Amino acid sequence: MRVRGGDTVRVDFVLRTEAQLLSTVRTSALPTDVETFVTRPNVATVTLGASAIAGVPKIGEPDIVRVVQLLPGVVARNDFNTGLTVRGGEADQNLILMDGFPIYNPFHLGGLFSTFMDATVGGIELITGAFPSRYGGRLSSVLDVRSTTDARPGVHATADLSAIAATGRLSGAFAKGRGTWSLAARRCRATGACRSPAMAARTC
Repeated sequence: MRVRGGDTVRVDFVLRTEAQLLSTVRTSALPTDVETFVTRPNVATVTLGASAIAGVPKIGEPDIVRVVQLLPGVVARNDFNTGLTVRGGEADQNLILMDGFPIYNPFHLGGLFSTFMDATVGGIELITGAFPSRYGGRLSSVLDVRSTTDARPGVHATADLSAIAATGRLSGAFAKGRGTWSLAARRCRATGACRSPAMAARTC
């Protein structure tokens, strides 16, 4: 079509919808445990996430320490003792960390109630040998318990009720997702007055 100078031509177009066939899009992701094993291979390190911990059968109150007792190389002296016996070592030869900070004597009340509330634990890492020198002074193992993080905007709440205790947790994010906070509390039914508050904050 030719348009002369100074002339105006009107052209009407009709668009029809038509499906377009795109090429295949493939997305793959490895679980955190597998990725850690591939990128940091270490036969003496066992890592468990929150989903794996939640899948372990339990009776009564969830206990992170009793989950650790089920891992290879770890045994319990009896059903009532929550101390960790790793490769023949004593319980006081283990280093227990919470987000990198040492926890002293994390076994209390005869093992009935866990020091760590299940709702606040995001994962654990157990090193049973060849651990770095920064963990010096420990002969048996290093257990690092990591707090869970919730980067979703707003405030979120969870509640757990067991035969002997009730646990509630509030969590959220601040600074546009660059930091997270968590507040949890537990009330024990067995004694009627046992309270175990916990609070954690993390900045990414």
